[in-house]
This record gives sequence, C-alpha cells and structure tokens, in this order.
Amino acid sequence: MVLIWGTSWIGIKLQLGIVPPELSVVYRFMIASIILWVFCLVAKKQLRFSTRNHAFFALHGFFQFCLNYQFFYIATESLTSGVVSLALSTITVMNIMNAAIIFRQPISTKGLIAALVGLLGLALVFWPEVQNAQNSSRTWIGLTFAMLGTLFASLGTMSAVRHNKANIPIISSTLFAMTYGALFSAIFAWLHGTPLIMDWSVRYVASMLYLAIPATIVAFGIYFFLIKNIGADKASYATLFFPIVALTVSTIFENYHWSFLAIMGVVLVLGGNVMILYKPRRTQA
Repeated sequence: MVLIWGTSWIGIKLQLGIVPPELSVVYRFMIASIILWVFCLVAKKQLRFSTRNHAFFALHGFFQFCLNYQFFYIATESLTSGVVSLALSTITVMNIMNAAIIFRQPISTKGLIAALVGLLGLALVFWPEVQNAQNSSRTWIGLTFAMLGTLFASLGTMSAVRHNKANIPIISSTLFAMTYGALFSAIFAWLHGTPLIMDWSVRYVASMLYLAIPATIVAFGIYFFLIKNIGADKASYATLFFPIVALTVSTIFENYHWSFLAIMGVVLVLGGNVMILYKPRRTQA
C-alpha cells in the first residue's frame, strides 16, 4: 500500500493538462467501480444490503472518495506538495480522536505519542517548504481545505470501521462506497461547471489506469483490510511513509538531495512506526 500510494503522485502529475483535476477524480473512481462491479458479479459476492447500510455506504463514499480528493486538489493550488503531505498525515491523530468520539475507543497513549513523533519527523523532512510557505490569505485558505480534506478522509476511515463492526465484507462495502463516491464527484464537477472532456493520449490513459486499479482498487482494499485487522490508528500511520517513498523516487529520477534534517525526520518516522506496532514478547514462567 505504501509503495503504491507513495508513487501515485507520478500518475497524478502525468494527468495534469487537458482534463480538469475534479473530472479526473470522477473518471478514476468510475473506472474502479466498473471493474469492481464486474468482479463482484462474476465472483457472486454479497450485493444485497439494507437501506441503512446503503446510507452508510453513501456517507463513506461522500467522505472518502469525493470530498477528500476534491478538497485536496483545491489545496494543491495554493500549497506545496510537502505542506499538503504534512496536512494529510495528521489523519493519524484524527483517527485516534475520531475513534474515541464515535466508537468510544480508549485513546492509546503510546499510539498518540507515536503519531506525534511521526508527524514531527515528517515536519523535519519538509521543513524548508514549511519555512518558505508564504503567510498569505491564499496559503491559509489552502491549508484550511487540506485539513478539511484530511478530516473527511478520517471520517471515511471511521465509516470503514463501522462496516467492519457490522460484519460487511470489505470488497462489498468498498464497491458501493466507491460507486457512490464516483456519483458524488460527478455532481461536484457538474456544480463546479467543469466541461466534460477526455484526453485519449497514451500518457493520460495509462496514468488513469494506474490510479484506478493499483492506486484505488488494490491500495484501498489493502487499507480497509489493515483497518479491520490492526485498527485505524495503526493503518493510517502508513500515510507518514507515502511522502518518504515519493522523495526516494525523486532522489533516483529527479536528483533530490537529502538534508540532515530530512534524514533525522525519516529516523523519527521510522521510530514512531516501531513504537506504534511494537508488542513486547510475553515470557512464560
């Protein structure tokens, strides 16, 4: 999941140009939904659910596959990629807090400290970008959209937690949430006045397929599986690694140079990861 989402920025970068970003989001989740529908029908997966469950599927899709992406695209118009990555990574703390509020889940002191250590590490990695961010209304508006996008992503994660508690198969809940998300994104693009256009170049189509299949179907499937098996707080810690993978790729292909602060930041991110996942072995008497 980290490797896929850590390189998905390449696909997003290749899409920029002819098709507006908000419409690319519609295409991405529409293609992913169609593929999932075909798979679920052929594999005869459970597709009948109550109206109440569909309401939660729609809520999940609205938060995770619509507002989350649309708000982050708006944020990127005003913020550097480093600041946006830092904003997104606050989901580790938001998930801990939202799980406590919504599901009355006890707050893990170790998990909260690990998340804060990881965020500090990521802040060090992107410190030059944070330091150079202009103190303007445009920057603050962009940061507001980025934080709202993160909040919606966290609420989407809470929806996935709810599906697990209701014993709904991951692939079925993902299918309907993604379908509703594509529909809501299409409405968002229409309300935004976005013209319906398509870029049939190999560059755009190939990047779209990468984003729709590995970066959506596979990565989100793994993410929701991790939420079910290790919890939302631990699963969301992976967001701290996406920018590091992206910078590693940039080091190889774009000659990115690591500073001392960036190296120390990576050490802190790794340290926080060890802290949140480590379980001491029980010794038998």
